[in-house]
Amino acid sequence: MTNLNAIPKETKDWSFVADQGCSECGYSPHFGPETGGRLRHTATAWKELLSHPPASQRPVPQVWSPLEYAAHVRDMCRLACERVGLMLAESVPTFSNWDQDEQAEINDYLNSDRLALSADLESQLELAARVFDRVPDNSWDRAGLRGDGKEFTVQSFSSFVLHEVEHHLQDAKKGLRKVV
Repeated sequence: MTNLNAIPKETKDWSFVADQGCSECGYSPHFGPETGGRLRHTATAWKELLSHPPASQRPVPQVWSPLEYAAHVRDMCRLACERVGLMLAESVPTFSNWDQDEQAEINDYLNSDRLALSADLESQLELAARVFDRVPDNSWDRAGLRGDGKEFTVQSFSSFVLHEVEHHLQDAKKGLRKVV
């Protein structure tokens, strides 16, 4: 039996946005040292969005609620801190697999406490911003490999992460407009 409320698994490899940008949200690859400031810039918008109780509601059964997008972004920020740290400390590390759909289930994104998540997200955005702020000028080209062999540099990974944060903020805002 199919769960009609299940979120379809993500099958698209979004890593292309690091080089090509995103036509869906308007993101264009940016200069790596701008990452911290841009992450911080989203924090107020995320906090405002999560201040609304309807942010916990899905706009339609198979689309993440604004709350779920926020939980995903929080976890992406944690992942960013870990992976940038590895790229700066090791020579071309291979990252463990990270399945966003699995994380959403394991961490029960849908039933997160909205206000606690808001505070946690704000904290994780700041931690990720600090990690990117501290990347030495000569280290933006240091590399790491995803489990499938896809190579990221600190620069391309900063684009990937920032895109996730900004794109999902747009998704969450659209979702909130549909439920209020």
